[in-house]
Amino acid sequence: MRHLIECVKRTVWLAVTACMLVACDDREAALEQLVPADACGVARIDVSSILNKAGLVDDDDEVALDDDLLDRITINDDNLAARLVGLCASGGIDVETPVYLYFDNRNKPVALLAVDDENVLIEAVEEATGKNFVVDNKHDVKHLRDKNYSYSLQERVLLLRYVLADVPYEADQPANYYTSLKTSQGLLEKNEELSDFLHGDGDVNIYLAAKCVDEIMPAELGSVGLVAMSLFKGHDFDALRITLNFDSENSLATMQTTIDASEESAYVKFMSQLLLAPSTDFLEVVPASMETVVGMSVNGSVLAASPQLAALQETYHLSHAGALNLSALLATVHGPMIMAGAHDPYTDENNVIFAARSNDPQMLLDSVAAYASLQGQDPMHSWRGDLIYDYGMRQMTVGVRDSIFFVKAMTYDDSEEDKLTNLPDVSDLFAHSSVGIYGQARLDGQLVGIYTYGLKDTRHGNGLFYTVNDSDNVTLMMLKLLCSIAPAPATPQADAKAPADA
Repeated sequence: MRHLIECVKRTVWLAVTACMLVACDDREAALEQLVPADACGVARIDVSSILNKAGLVDDDDEVALDDDLLDRITINDDNLAARLVGLCASGGIDVETPVYLYFDNRNKPVALLAVDDENVLIEAVEEATGKNFVVDNKHDVKHLRDKNYSYSLQERVLLLRYVLADVPYEADQPANYYTSLKTSQGLLEKNEELSDFLHGDGDVNIYLAAKCVDEIMPAELGSVGLVAMSLFKGHDFDALRITLNFDSENSLATMQTTIDASEESAYVKFMSQLLLAPSTDFLEVVPASMETVVGMSVNGSVLAASPQLAALQETYHLSHAGALNLSALLATVHGPMIMAGAHDPYTDENNVIFAARSNDPQMLLDSVAAYASLQGQDPMHSWRGDLIYDYGMRQMTVGVRDSIFFVKAMTYDDSEEDKLTNLPDVSDLFAHSSVGIYGQARLDGQLVGIYTYGLKDTRHGNGLFYTVNDSDNVTLMMLKLLCSIAPAPATPQADAKAPADA
């Protein structure tokens, strides 16, 4: 009898589990169908895995944010990541179902979340925003606008969209937007291979079409991204795929990237001609205090002759009215070319360094000296032969070490400081990557983590992130960093007014 009872219990448990899995699959399928065919990018976020790895699920299987993370999402409520984390902790979201995030045809982000308890969710959102949902009885949609975000709740699905605050409610048309998603053929329905990728191993899987890479990512990277990504506009790669994973020990996050491009594509041909073997030559001239280092090992003559550089100079006026011939200067570069920077907390200035291996570094030095002379600026000479220009709170030092030309705009003399050769992460990264990014992640001015990314060949790259304190949870720290990013300021406008109940 006891054996029979145990068999019944196991059967019931398996049946319940199977029903739950089927229900989760159905709910996820409902979200997938809402990703429109004209979306230029889409991400699948395994919320359950991330919350568990971050240690944010209590003994009762409820999401419980720690005080620090809660403070950050409350203060920085115009950050999309902060809003998503807050929603997942509200109690009204089904966190067992992955969240889908896509960019619509206006390059604005839209998040799709499965709703577990509509009443709990409404109460949480209204309390967090100080606004009330408006009920559109005609279309069975509950809608709320807060700052640059639009919440639309229908059929146990929440759409969280980025909508500029000055867009009138009537132009937003949340009911029509939701209906159009339901009636159009979805992106994932059209592309089974893409669907398989999104469901692959990874806490976060991201697919960005070339349009997204060109138009969305540079804006997120700021002015440096706008300049750098301009070099790749017009190349016929198809998409960028990103897979992000947090390990089960909560000590390391890894990222793999793949660029979809054929061997015959202009992108692969250009990068194959442009990139040279990795090199660490520049490490001896860059101080270890630099918080960010971005570099490429390049054939400068290829870059100088590219139409991308010509367009870049036209857009950003990099030639200084002809006083500096940027193309001629770049043509001498053969090897690493890097930019490094760090914020000076005492002066609120940014220390910046440019360095490059050149076939004719003395010509670069003479060109800068001639340009400065045209500006009426005379240098002071150091014992090493460097040119030093005084700019008040900062000095600009221009010099050559062996074949490395460098320009340093610094608030202090770094001559006695350790150089990047003393940082194993940087040395290892640029010893194996033709394109590399090294950065120090900081919260409230304190160093909390290190991230690196290296392009191993023209199409494949790997990145990692780890905390500097071994006791810190890397997944939780990543969430805090994401939720602390201040979005670009929007034009101040009054919140759009929603109509009365329909």
